[in-house]
Amino acid sequence: MSIVLLSSPETNAGKTTVAVGIGQRLGRQGKTIAYRRLAGPGDRDDATFVRSALRQPEPLEALLPLRSSLTVSVDHPADVILVESSEDTLSAEVVGKHRTIPLIIARFRVDGMVDQILAHARAIGASQADAVNVIINAVPEKGQRQIDQRVVPELRDHGFNVVGVLPQDRALVGLTVGELAEVLHAEILCAHDQLDLPVEALMISAMSDEGAEPYFRRFSRKAVVVSGDRPDVQMPALATDTSCIILCQNFDPDPTVFKTADEQGVPLLKVKPDTLVTLEQISDALENTRFRQQYKIARAVSLITTQLDENRLNTALGVAGREAA
Repeated sequence: MSIVLLSSPETNAGKTTVAVGIGQRLGRQGKTIAYRRLAGPGDRDDATFVRSALRQPEPLEALLPLRSSLTVSVDHPADVILVESSEDTLSAEVVGKHRTIPLIIARFRVDGMVDQILAHARAIGASQADAVNVIINAVPEKGQRQIDQRVVPELRDHGFNVVGVLPQDRALVGLTVGELAEVLHAEILCAHDQLDLPVEALMISAMSDEGAEPYFRRFSRKAVVVSGDRPDVQMPALATDTSCIILCQNFDPDPTVFKTADEQGVPLLKVKPDTLVTLEQISDALENTRFRQQYKIARAVSLITTQLDENRLNTALGVAGREAA
């Protein structure tokens, strides 16, 4: 049995995403997986989602151990127990009381990333463990050079095992149309049956209608933020792969826009603020989005499978050899 503690220096770094991706991958190798979510912000929602994603047979409460029952909770016959923690004090308690494999999930940042990871390792007592494993998550294309040439070598100099680097994936940081509407307190004008569509990109209206359609073709599954009185921009957006259009300044849509959007199943969301304020609200929501949507599971598993070397991962997690799925 391996007890793997997933922790992060900051919130929304991708612990739940990694837990689901690793759990499903190991399951396909024939390993038995158990999951525990320690107390902290979002614990019940995370546990509910992972329980479904990893098909955990235990009742939800078993996945949410109290501090007093933590030792009993991790005494489980599974090959691998994934323990997700968002609180340093609880993480340190797990590391101190159990033979634990620390797995730090660190989200990419431009400055101070190595220092942040080292400080977190010390805070949870992992710096004294036999091996500290790190996954660097959500690395944009422009940040890959920095990770390869500076961050990974420095971490290895400190004795940390960098299990892998996961690139930024728009699908994993997105929201559904319905979630976006809720965040914006938007009035949903049409296509109410399409609120589960994913929003993987965000685009503002083009400066003019000239070349608007080619501009909107740059991204698919997107939300387009536009002043509600610009049908000349909204129609070209509807001619491309658009998940929803957000109509700002409380304008009602042109009848042609409404009819086209309704026929194509593209929700129109009407909001009171202007474009700039709406963009700020969406940006804040995307920064705090959680991995709790079913459509993201396959993407997470694919990312883990393609980006993390299986033998290195299994060795880091204390799982001997590869077994057939």
